[in-house]
Amino acid sequence: MTDAIGLKTAVEIQHGDSIQIGENKILFRGRLSLISSIAAGSIQVSGTNNGGWSNLPGASYSLRLGTDVSSPTDLNQASLIAELGWLIGLTQQKATFSNASERGCTFIFTAPPNALTDGVTIGEFGLYMSNWTATGFRHTVPNNFNPAQSLFSRIAAGDGELTPFVYNAALPLTVAWTVKFSF
Repeated sequence: MTDAIGLKTAVEIQHGDSIQIGENKILFRGRLSLISSIAAGSIQVSGTNNGGWSNLPGASYSLRLGTDVSSPTDLNQASLIAELGWLIGLTQQKATFSNASERGCTFIFTAPPNALTDGVTIGEFGLYMSNWTATGFRHTVPNNFNPAQSLFSRIAAGDGELTPFVYNAALPLTVAWTVKFSF
């Protein structure tokens, strides 16, 4: 028998009737958070154990979009290559526990029609999450309403996981970002 930890990521992007599905790349900060979550079983938020995936990996999430269509993801990168500065807030979070040895979380972001600038080519998306104030066996997340965020993971045309598309402001944009691990 082999002991292993499996990591599965997926992003589903729906813009009007168009749907794309691809895998995102979890970056250094994201991997650090996942390892700490597995080791400690939770995230420490200002001295209170809020437990498990319901707070992975912290108090604040956002999705950002960019126009880069050719650069592959570097696991140490700190931001999108050509970020538009648009933030799409989290509209829903679902913790998934398909069985005793698989845990996961899906973050759903929705931008209603006319929320973003029309006619821009989108070639990258980044999931940003709260920064941690300490690392190691357990991360500590600042317990405030506006913590700084870091790039947790990215999906990009430069990795071949996304086909660039021109944003149509008349259509809604929904992105479902999933992270699962099994052991």
